[in-house]
Amino acid sequence: MSLRTRCPKEAGTLARRLAVCGDTITKHIEQSGMNYGELRTKVHGHFKRVLERAKARRDELGPYTEHEKERMLDTLQYYEMDNEDYWDLMGKEYATREYKKFLQCN
Repeated sequence: MSLRTRCPKEAGTLARRLAVCGDTITKHIEQSGMNYGELRTKVHGHFKRVLERAKARRDELGPYTEHEKERMLDTLQYYEMDNEDYWDLMGKEYATREYKKFLQCN
């Protein structure tokens, strides 16, 4: 999927966010009961909407402030954590809520 940006930093941020989402979904494929083609279509649609919302928000807000840049670096540290450590830190309720949100949107 194209990230539709030429900025390497923006592409890296978007890619890491999508990678976390993808890794989470992949670990829960067995629970979904979907076939691969159906799952692929739903995941692609989900990521496309996440990307569109992220880009629209940045277009609306303009360039990052210094505070936003600091917060983004903190967030990236979370996204770069081992997947199990990330979800342990975020908690079971958060993981369950994110998973259910994904299933409801698709």
